[in-house]
Amino acid sequence: MRPARITLPTKLALIGASAFLAAGLQGTGIASAAGRTVAPASIPPGTVLRVGEQLKNLSTILSLSGEDRNFPYQVQYSEFVGGPAMLQDFEGGGLDVGFIQSTPLIFAQAAGQPVTAVAGWASKGSA
Repeated sequence: MRPARITLPTKLALIGASAFLAAGLQGTGIASAAGRTVAPASIPPGTVLRVGEQLKNLSTILSLSGEDRNFPYQVQYSEFVGGPAMLQDFEGGGLDVGFIQSTPLIFAQAAGQPVTAVAGWASKGSA
């Protein structure tokens, strides 16, 4: 019997939730002295994960796969035309996580914007 496989949409959702929890716990005294964040036993009621996306890529994949159900928090998607606009919303505090290409991220980091890349991947071919 093969072990259960975690799909890419689930991995992305878990990465986003982890980043959201880590960001939300900063300054609460929950982070340990070693710099690791200790997650709470439960997510507070009414918690909303604000996700930036382009062309409904993430929300469509999660919806079609059925992996957008039973989250212990609400997910609010915001649609963006490109990475720079999404980064502006990050700067203004309107987003918790998002998916952008490498070039806008590099320019934002070079300009001093406190944004962190959590994960990255490259596909085969020209995509």
